[in-house]
Amino acid sequence: MKIKSENLLLSQISINDIDKIHSKTSDYQQIGNSFSTRIRSKDYWMKKYNTNGLWDDDYGMLKINDVEDKELIGVIWYFVSMPYVEGFEIGFNIFNSSKREKGFAAEALNLFSNYLFSAYNINRLQCNTYLPIDHPSIKSLTEKTGYLYEGTMRKAVYIRGKLIDLHLFSLLKENSKDLINLISD
Repeated sequence: MKIKSENLLLSQISINDIDKIHSKTSDYQQIGNSFSTRIRSKDYWMKKYNTNGLWDDDYGMLKINDVEDKELIGVIWYFVSMPYVEGFEIGFNIFNSSKREKGFAAEALNLFSNYLFSAYNINRLQCNTYLPIDHPSIKSLTEKTGYLYEGTMRKAVYIRGKLIDLHLFSLLKENSKDLINLISD
């Protein structure tokens, strides 16, 4: 599967991508303050890939490539975070700091969210961020994607030696866009 927009290509991960993803998610300097600092071994990624190709009904990950230079710039994934909630949670990471704050995260989130709404019988998606609620990226992301702030889970995550707040955002299907209007040839 491939979903292409003006600036991005979202596509399934191949076995050849595992080395790159492991390398990028293991680079402490590049992963940024909004991504988990837990170490994942290459074996962890290979095991997940060999189990289901990093895609099943409860979890799915796509790679994000920059259309202009074809570079692998990140990953985006969905997962069932609360089994009693009908919907998914989405996580994403733009690996390289030089590619952040250029609109790639919002574009990837838009594409992926609207793909999930069109492919699955769900009405709600949510995502969380470790970024401070007043960070400029948050305002930009919510304006571009339609995700709405729902609340803060205080001291919910341990990252880089500190307990930090986690801010919850959601999007309902009725407030989403039609995927066909977001993709390009």
